Amino acid sequence: MAETAVSFACQRVLQKFLEAIKMVRDLQTEVAEVTDELESFKKFIHDADKVAEAEEDNSRRDRIRKRMMRLREANFRMEDVVDGYVLCDENNHSVFLILRKKTKLTNE
Repeated sequence: MAETAVSFACQRVLQKFLEAIKMVRDLQTEVAEVTDELESFKKFIHDADKVAEAEEDNSRRDRIRKRMMRLREANFRMEDVVDGYVLCDENNHSVFLILRKKTKLTNE
């Protein structure tokens, strides 16, 4: 009975370990894709800023500016996460440590 439980636990640990390896292996590609998306966000925000400036209705202009400010702040936070990964990768530190730190900061 104990052998069955240990065997099952080992299978679960191995499965989770293999999932973690795949996640780390795919991480560089995911970071590149996110970086491209962030560049698209920057262009969108830049264009929206121009629209806001051209808006004659002050109330609408202010609403557009506030929304763009929130998007800009979210963009900066995402860039910080990407930069943290890049620095970690360049220094050959554990990616898991950075992800764990970022997750803890987000959950607090």
